[in-house]
Amino acid sequence: MNNNGSDLVSVIIPTKNPKKEMLMKCLNSIFSQTYSNFEIIIVDGSIKKPEIFNDNKKIIYVKQKRRHVSGARQDGLDTAKGKYVVGLDSDCIAEPDWIEKIINAFDEKNKELFIIGRSLSMTESLVETNLQKEYDNWINHVTCRLDQKRYSLTIDSKNYGFITEYGRKIGFDESLISGEDFDFATRARRKGYKIIYNQDAIVHHFHRPRLKELIHQKIWHGKGYGQNMVKNNIDFEHHFQMLNITLLISLILLFPLFPLMVPLMFYALLKMKIKIKTRFIFSMIFYWSFIYGTIKGMYSKGGIKFLLLKIRSDLLNNISYNPQIFYI
Repeated sequence: MNNNGSDLVSVIIPTKNPKKEMLMKCLNSIFSQTYSNFEIIIVDGSIKKPEIFNDNKKIIYVKQKRRHVSGARQDGLDTAKGKYVVGLDSDCIAEPDWIEKIINAFDEKNKELFIIGRSLSMTESLVETNLQKEYDNWINHVTCRLDQKRYSLTIDSKNYGFITEYGRKIGFDESLISGEDFDFATRARRKGYKIIYNQDAIVHHFHRPRLKELIHQKIWHGKGYGQNMVKNNIDFEHHFQMLNITLLISLILLFPLFPLMVPLMFYALLKMKIKIKTRFIFSMIFYWSFIYGTIKGMYSKGGIKFLLLKIRSDLLNNISYNPQIFYI
């Protein structure tokens, strides 16, 4: 498709108590797009309307009505007037040709109606470098190349696009705490729609600077993922939370001397090179935070019965896992 700006594009940005400086960078990146025919829809979950929106006539301001960020995305979708919808988060900065790259990738004839773009870290700090590696690993697991195109199992809510008509047939589920993008994509694929991974449609993502905030984010992501597992009866190959927890608890109960191995593990950790050590620590902290959140999410949707069935299924299938991969 070659579209030079004739069709209206709706840019949806959910936000809640935004930091003015970061939000202005996000908005300025949209105002600077090579594609000129767009509307910006801000869906705000703040208790009090931020002053930044009072005098800006270029922005369509929507007070969030539905629950969670998933509800905010649906509020934005209901408001959109464009033929296309593209979305990013308020802590992201889009490349100047971001909109253009997304809408030029659609192919309605082949049902390639949904796009996931590429997300890069804002800086090259130690934390963001490690998070970027994890994200790239995740992308490699959820995408595959076919007929010179790269298809995806999911979309990413901080960089996505779809043709509005078809996106409205799917919609975002406001009952999900997070992971609404995964659920959205799952239901889209079940309808036969295809998701294209377009690595040329780039946004830069600002990660939370504090470890405590990052851990809370991973737990939040895990909750949404666990809810998705119950709702859609689906799980990526590298997520086997109940198996990991069960095996760890069994190991401690069956082998009382296991805790004595902890000092040896710390000693081995100290001997690692700083980059390897840092990556290992980050991976373990975030991975187990994600597992904790996933278990809470599964319990909130499916109760103890679902948890027990999940344990039984994972153990019977004797599934292996990769602790370096987790959902971002």
